[in-house]
This record gives sequence, structure tokens and C-alpha cells, in this order.
Amino acid sequence: MENALPITAGHAVLETVIGFMGIAWSEKGLIRLCLPERSREAVERRLFRHAGVSTSTEQPQWVVELIASIKAYAAGEDVDFSGVPV
Repeated sequence: MENALPITAGHAVLETVIGFMGIAWSEKGLIRLCLPERSREAVERRLFRHAGVSTSTEQPQWVVELIASIKAYAAGEDVDFSGVPV
């Protein structure tokens, strides 16, 4: 995954075949990954329990690519996450 700058802070909840998952990112990269829950609301509650999670949902390109990769991984595909900034 290309590390395109600038990275903006935000969060996303995504629906996968194994449930709703969440991610949060800062200007530096990925700061949180929430494993599957049964509802979008449960994931948002988990994300916002932690300091530093932005309410913004604007997604830089690397996040768009990460979301697609997480969905593919949850569906059983072999995915390389080594390019994700953390």
C-alpha cells in the first residue's frame, strides 16, 4: 500500500462477512483495529472508548485500500498488510 501524505485522522466501521469491524487512524497511521461485533453501534462504542479516535470519517487513499484489504481478509483471502502505516 502506498503511504500517500497527508494522512488525516478519522475512523471507519466496515461490514464484513464475519461481522462489523472498525479502524481508527491518526496523522501517522493506523491506531486501532476492532475485531468483529454484531452491530455497527457496538464497534463505534469500542472505538470511542479510547482517547485519540477522531470522529471524522474522511478517508485518505491508504485507508480506502486498507478497508478493501480487511474485507478481503475477512472473506478468507490471503492479504499482505505490511504496507499499512502504524
